[in-house]
Amino acid sequence: MKQLGLIIILLAFNLLSSQNVLLKETINLQGEKPFSKPYIDSLYTLTQTLARKNADSALILGQKIKSLSLDLNYKKGIAMANETIARATVNKGDYDIGIDLAQDALTYAKDIDAEDVYLNCINVLGLAHFLKRQLHKVFEYNQIGLAYAKQINNTEKVYSFSNNAGTILSRIGEYDKALVFYNSCLDMLEKKPDSVNRAQILNNIGSLHFSRGAYDLSKEFCQKSIAISSVKKMTSWESDALITLGNIALINNNPDNALHHFTLSNNVLKGSKDTKQQIETNLGFAKVDLANNNLSTAKTKTLDVLDLAKERKYTIGINHATKLLHEISLKQQDYKEAYRYLSLYNHLNDSLNVANNENKLKITLAENNLKNEQELERLKINQKLATQNILIGIALISLLILGGALFYIKGVSNTRKELIDELNIKTIEQAKSKEKLVVLNATKDKLFSIIGHDLKGPMGSLQSLLNLLISGELKTTEFLSFIPTISQNVGHLNFTMNNLLSWASSQMSGTSTKPSQVNLHEVVENNYTLKKAIATNKSISTINKVDPNTTVWADKDHVDIILRNLISNALKFTPNNGIITVSCTPQINDLIISVNDNGVGMTQEVVNKIFKSNENYTTYGTENEKGTGLGLSICKELVESNHGRIWIESTLNEGSTFFFSLPISKDTTA
Repeated sequence: MKQLGLIIILLAFNLLSSQNVLLKETINLQGEKPFSKPYIDSLYTLTQTLARKNADSALILGQKIKSLSLDLNYKKGIAMANETIARATVNKGDYDIGIDLAQDALTYAKDIDAEDVYLNCINVLGLAHFLKRQLHKVFEYNQIGLAYAKQINNTEKVYSFSNNAGTILSRIGEYDKALVFYNSCLDMLEKKPDSVNRAQILNNIGSLHFSRGAYDLSKEFCQKSIAISSVKKMTSWESDALITLGNIALINNNPDNALHHFTLSNNVLKGSKDTKQQIETNLGFAKVDLANNNLSTAKTKTLDVLDLAKERKYTIGINHATKLLHEISLKQQDYKEAYRYLSLYNHLNDSLNVANNENKLKITLAENNLKNEQELERLKINQKLATQNILIGIALISLLILGGALFYIKGVSNTRKELIDELNIKTIEQAKSKEKLVVLNATKDKLFSIIGHDLKGPMGSLQSLLNLLISGELKTTEFLSFIPTISQNVGHLNFTMNNLLSWASSQMSGTSTKPSQVNLHEVVENNYTLKKAIATNKSISTINKVDPNTTVWADKDHVDIILRNLISNALKFTPNNGIITVSCTPQINDLIISVNDNGVGMTQEVVNKIFKSNENYTTYGTENEKGTGLGLSICKELVESNHGRIWIESTLNEGSTFFFSLPISKDTTA
């Protein structure tokens, strides 16, 4: 053992020198031929930390481990070599090649039951996808690893995967789910109150509570983390907790206390290469200067931080620095600079939010998929056990009388049939779940497409006008002439956002209704008033033929959205001097509401396309008014959720009438 320890020390020394010396020393450490399984195992242990610090040396060492293992026919050694080579390749920045190598290593390790190596391969895949910013893939592999670690009772890996899951979920804002994983980590560390891992988890929980605005809880956990990390000299966790405490002090309007914590963080980080913590600490100093109205100093410090964050490609740091520069410029009354930094911040923040929401959606899909796969696996295991029971039953048949044997076989067969039926049902359910996942993915793509195309246009126009005003190229009087255009763009944005929120809510979680007795005449009048400017601009007459006492039993907000969309649609496709009429006809249980226009009308082919769930049909109005194509889809979903139906009658060049039905009272609800 002493000789082996000396070998590792010498090897570590040579790994940090040069690759040529590395190859020479690994061959000569125990003489001409240092071939032994313990030696290979020790080399592999060394590669776990080396791969991150010196990927090139780890790659050479992985190849050496493979050569030695092949000579010894040491299968676990080959698996360890494969994992080392994959990890080193990822750390060198060759992510896609590393992923392929890690997949091959994973398969080999599983085939030979090398459990620890298999879990390490999952870690490599998670690392590669994390570096590619594919958090949903990281979470997916993390959950596979967690399930396997629990299966083989590897508590160390269970802890590691649980901590990773909490960190991923916390990063995308799923705080409640993240807290479940973090608390399970604390439970595992209950007998290790002073461990480094406990300091890490306490700090993670403190950061989580800060993000959700629970500052007292955040402060409590950060202080507990510092009590451990300061003793254990864990600079990263101690600094992170001190930064959080500093930011809490700023929120509580206590800049002196904030300065104290940022100074402590700065002292802890001396000699450290932790760029993230250095950036956040320096931002803290700038925030303190801002709070104390030292604006020039605050701006200089923040600009330095911004340069460093850009150099290190620390996106969140860039975002924080840009926002702070906006706040400083506002206090300096430099509104042009403030607007410039706000635009940069909003652009970057929107990109981060879109990526964050996409990861959140994909992680939800991954969770559902994993649950389905686990359930199917459970059923397959049960079926296998049932088959084994049948074989045991067959062996017992020879010891039983024929009647008893036949009775037993019948019972076992029924059990097996029930399990097969259950498996078939679950298989069908999984197929349905996969269909739902495809629909959700399409929903996500549709949502991002609409955000990208239908919201950016009006915002871009508004931003351009503001830029011209700020730069002095557009006079105030000239700017005021654009107010109707700006109002129209903002109205379009507001209308589109309301439709998006209604549609996204119904797509993701289904539409919930809160029915009550709704005065239909008032809803029509309110929407006519809301759209009065558009109607006046096109000289369109709006007529409300609904009796003032007419009511329906439905969700008032839903009725409002339905009529607003249908009236907006009619205004869009009705030319100047047209007429729009809303009327209703009572039936036995329902009220038939109609929105009629004498506009451009539609062909039957277009009518057939409008309410198809897999199509997003939209076109321009008589004066090039633009829509998202969501309005009518939302109308259909909201009408149906209120126990009604919707349909169209239209003639090209003559006009269209949209009909929908709603229950008259609670007693007539279908």
